Formats: sequence, C-alpha cells, structure tokens
Amino acid sequence: MEEKMEKTGRNDAPRRLNPGYIFGIFMIIVYLGMAYLLVFTPLFEQNFSPAFRYSIGIVFLIYGVYRAYRQVKAYKK
Repeated sequence: MEEKMEKTGRNDAPRRLNPGYIFGIFMIIVYLGMAYLLVFTPLFEQNFSPAFRYSIGIVFLIYGVYRAYRQVKAYKK
C-alpha cells in the first residue's frame, strides 16, 4: 500500500470516524437544538425576554451552521 501511496500521492485506505469527529457532530446537534428551543418553544419564556431569546437563538444557529461547515471541510481533507 505504501508503494501505491508513493506513486499516486494519496492514500486509498478507508476513512474511519474518530471520536473527535463524532463529538463534533454531537456538538453541532446541541447548538442547533438549543437554537430551536430558544426560538420556537415556550420553554424559556418565563426566564428570558423575547428579544434576548431570539438573539441568543440566532447566535446558536449561526454558530451551529459554522461548526457544521468546518466539520465537513475538515473531513474532506
């Protein structure tokens, strides 16, 4: 296999999902889930004002999408 990698310059071995990748996916789900809970459910209505809930929910949504983009980009390398 090393000879094949030397000739083509790439490794054709199958990729394995490492624990860091799985943890990253889990955290993406957590961020997107918190965004959903803050914006679309009445769960936090009594604790926070609507403006605060929506703004923090949008921040969680944007950060979750950003993490998903970085996760996919890192996996393709």
